[in-house]
Amino acid sequence: MWARAEVNGKPVTFLVDSGASVIGLSTDTARGIGIDVDKLRYDGVVQTANGSMPVARVRLDRVQVGPIVRDNLTAFVAPGIGDTNVLGMNFLNSLSAWRVEDGWLILKP
Repeated sequence: MWARAEVNGKPVTFLVDSGASVIGLSTDTARGIGIDVDKLRYDGVVQTANGSMPVARVRLDRVQVGPIVRDNLTAFVAPGIGDTNVLGMNFLNSLSAWRVEDGWLILKP
């Protein structure tokens, strides 16, 4: 499932990924929302289906999906993620409920 969102006021498309612990951003997306990716420390490592990859931990001021707004969320910037941003469980767990119904992703604040 895909979700259109705004991160720090900028449009971002996410793959909704219940297998991801936190939000993951490509370096291009991070740059586009105002993060100076050249000054980040890529000292973390995450395990993905494609193996391990280095990441930098960042804080997002605001993530908005439709009318749902969450502030001050952790995200990883991952050069190895390619062009796909992932909306992980730290956003999904902040909701009262979420489910897929008839091909639609239903999010409840």
